[in-house]
Amino acid sequence: MPELKAQAREVWRLSLPAILTQITTIAMQYIDSAMVGALGHVTFDFSGGECAVAAAGITPLVTHKVYGPGLTTYRLADYTEELAAQNAIRQTEGCEGFSRQWCVDFCAQRLGDGFDPDACEFTA
Repeated sequence: MPELKAQAREVWRLSLPAILTQITTIAMQYIDSAMVGALGHVTFDFSGGECAVAAAGITPLVTHKVYGPGLTTYRLADYTEELAAQNAIRQTEGCEGFSRQWCVDFCAQRLGDGFDPDACEFTA
């Protein structure tokens, strides 16, 4: 029995680097999508003693990583291909194709028909 425990420990020790590599690879696949977020906005109507949602929408945002520790957030509508080309996220493995158009397509896929790719806004 002690020999089996020793073998199991050795298998674990030898497997750990491969396991961590797989976890890292999977995590890297989601980094570019983590650069796109949104700010929700809601307009309420308080007429007649009632409260109702008059309008709701989402403004997509892009996190722009500069070289070094700095981050800036832009409205997707204001984010340009030139900015995207300078985004340090493009230096991360798997994110080389990060672009403004990628962000627009990402939003269109996630937000569906209510997303206007020209205005970069979602209205419910």
